[in-house]
Amino acid sequence: MNKTDDETRFQDGDKVTCLECGQLFAVFSEDSPDGIVPGPEELLLAKAVPVAHVGWFCGQQCGHAFERKIGCTFQRDLEGKSNYYGV
Repeated sequence: MNKTDDETRFQDGDKVTCLECGQLFAVFSEDSPDGIVPGPEELLLAKAVPVAHVGWFCGQQCGHAFERKIGCTFQRDLEGKSNYYGV
């Protein structure tokens, strides 16, 4: 997929932001064993949605909005929620 200005607008080399709305919810850190603060477990508990090779979304609504915008569907769980990693 070629990246458009719209798709790269929230990507920043030292921050983890929602690919749809731009909400900042983590920063990269060499001091963290996970590489980001807060770590992935904390982000998942806060209902953030990771999608491999795509990025993070602050929640299901943003993930679904992004899907509609680019015309794809991420892997779902039995409840119909985006759940790429099965967690």
